[in-house]
Amino acid sequence: MKLFAVTGNPILHSKSPLLFQSAYPQSENEFCYFRLHAETAKEALQTFTELGLSGMNVTAPFKSDILPFATTHTPTAKTLNACNTLLLTKNGIIAENTDVNGVLGALSGAGIPIKNTQCLVLGAGGAGVAAAFALHNAGAQVVLANRTTHKAQAIAEHIGCAHCALDGLLQALQRATVIVNTIHPDVIDPKLLTAQHTVLDAIYPHPSLQKMAESKCSTYIDGMQWLLYQGFAAYHLFTKKEPNMAAMQNFAAQPVAAMPRHISLIGFMGVGKTTVGQVLAQKMKMPFVDTDAVIEQDCNDTIPHIIAQKGEAEFRKIEQEVVSKILEQSTPSVISCGGGVVTTPALGNLLHQKSIAVWLYAPLEQCLQNIADIASRPLLMQSDDPQTTAQKLFEQRKQMYAQTSWMLVNTKEKTTQQIVQIVYDEIDKLFAH
Repeated sequence: MKLFAVTGNPILHSKSPLLFQSAYPQSENEFCYFRLHAETAKEALQTFTELGLSGMNVTAPFKSDILPFATTHTPTAKTLNACNTLLLTKNGIIAENTDVNGVLGALSGAGIPIKNTQCLVLGAGGAGVAAAFALHNAGAQVVLANRTTHKAQAIAEHIGCAHCALDGLLQALQRATVIVNTIHPDVIDPKLLTAQHTVLDAIYPHPSLQKMAESKCSTYIDGMQWLLYQGFAAYHLFTKKEPNMAAMQNFAAQPVAAMPRHISLIGFMGVGKTTVGQVLAQKMKMPFVDTDAVIEQDCNDTIPHIIAQKGEAEFRKIEQEVVSKILEQSTPSVISCGGGVVTTPALGNLLHQKSIAVWLYAPLEQCLQNIADIASRPLLMQSDDPQTTAQKLFEQRKQMYAQTSWMLVNTKEKTTQQIVQIVYDEIDKLFAH
């Protein structure tokens, strides 16, 4: 089982990692893809290493910060001084940049010719540099425009294209047939847009520019297409398989309103799901449900006793029935799940489909330190060596947590309030648009 993640600050209503989410694996050659929240590039790489991930997509603001952690940089990543794809190989970590594929794919997919085309790129940040580099190498005549003229000039000289200041756009706009926008503020006078222009807008959602371009220009391409095409290239690097482009396109078109509103917290025993869940539910003004507590109440018995008397398999049946009922409720809840909930494949799939599943992750040592009473953990107490048993369970469940989750949050060295704020902010971004 190969695990891949996306880290940084993905936009697209935070749906991007789900574009590649696989079903439960039928063989060791299959893989899954999930989102990894990190505060810094260093934290992202630490989690990457601890989990033994096979690859990772990197978004702003980590595209440059992540480079020093890679063993090898491809020529494209070197030239752009930015990486959006990390691949773990037996020779180390390779840094690649597939944003060039995103730009060219989005335009080609819309039927826009590139060679000898006059292109204007707005913004000299990471996305703008990638766009200018990609278009110039594909044979386009490129002008790079930026607020800071000397920055645009330095980058343009490095790439081999032309440059101009934002306050001198008139001539560049009159010549251009393709405009690539990578900056938030609208710097284009609507009167200057004509039917000769195609606009590729890397900033999304960006309704003001979209409305303006759609009313004036021949073609408007939103940043979703850029994201998709760079993702197709990353997918191929990761899996050595051709992506199902139609399926990914269809998923990307799914409205956010159609996404589930239950929030489920999954993760290994001792990671703090119940504590975080209670505070998160209070902050989000949602009911809190602890699945273990519901099972004990329904069975009028403790979970250790249920497992001791009936066995783990019977307990998992009870757990599946209880969690399924909770997920069917129309009122959204914050749900703290038992550590082994993902070991029932159908239940893992259900949590993935009917909830926003957040994987609270911490290294095994921290999880075990947080368990005050090992005797309350029957799966550990059945063994003569609880530490070794915990390690085996931890390794077995990693891929199951990854397959089920929408996002991973590394709880190491974070307070409950910090973890809650991270989850709250990410979910707020998910539904902000």
